Amino acid sequence: MADGDTVYVVGQLGPTVWSIDARTREVTGTLVLDGQPRTTENVDATLLDGHLWVSQPEGKRLYDVPLGLLGSSQP
Repeated sequence: MADGDTVYVVGQLGPTVWSIDARTREVTGTLVLDGQPRTTENVDATLLDGHLWVSQPEGKRLYDVPLGLLGSSQP
């Protein structure tokens, strides 16, 4: 998921979210959302009003992540 110069990557373990500065290619934030085991299903994410919403299908959970928790300057 991309927003301006920030790319958000969601890993299947946890899930875990990383924010990456697209210009410098450096990780600017890491956030483990839960202790869920690695999923064999695809996690999904979308941006809405300054929040990254992440689904974890095997845990049947939806996470609301304010972008400020990832060190993002996006609103």
